[in-house]
Amino acid sequence: MKKLLFFTVVVFILVFSLASSASAQNPLELGVHAGYNSSNASFDADPFTGPGISKSSGSGFWVGGVAELAVSDLLAITTEPRYIQYGLQVQTTSLGQMATVNTKLGYLEIPLFLKARVGSDYLKFFAFTGPSVGFRLSATEDVDFAGQTSQLTDIKDQFKSASFGAAFGGGIEYQIAPGIAFVVDARYSRDFSNVSSAPAGATPNPSIKYYGIQIGGGLTFAVR
Repeated sequence: MKKLLFFTVVVFILVFSLASSASAQNPLELGVHAGYNSSNASFDADPFTGPGISKSSGSGFWVGGVAELAVSDLLAITTEPRYIQYGLQVQTTSLGQMATVNTKLGYLEIPLFLKARVGSDYLKFFAFTGPSVGFRLSATEDVDFAGQTSQLTDIKDQFKSASFGAAFGGGIEYQIAPGIAFVVDARYSRDFSNVSSAPAGATPNPSIKYYGIQIGGGLTFAVR
């Protein structure tokens, strides 16, 4: 965890240094984005592979803002603070009935991307990658059994308050009016750190790392 934190801090410092070296006249864009997240989780030793039990992806949404500073005609620095939901479903058979345990986590994620763009003034294609830090806001669980859904249970104490990861992706930016662009993108994100708060050596296996594929879109506005 300490190594991951150190790595993330170093990358943030380097990228901010690059951004600060850009001229104050370089283009700056602000915007809003939202979309869908299909997510799952990996375990050091997956406990959901036995007879009659399985896990599948969960779904959620994400919404947030974007700030992008061009450092050259090709490269830009982008940060996208956002609220995002990660989920996981576990299915098992009990008393001849299928039971589904739904786990959903809510995070404030702050990624920092290096973005490359090519194209014309009206249509650009881009790719991006970079680290991300997340702050756990919520964690809940419910059970669907025999057509009935239990009340949500708060399980925040089972997850750490912060996580570290990275993402990469790409998309299209289309200018719909002077200084206004419509953006569509897709990305893959993954935790590098264990998000479980269970102590080492606990049973079941405490090591959990979420990952997901997100698609979305939004608008950006040139402010200078």
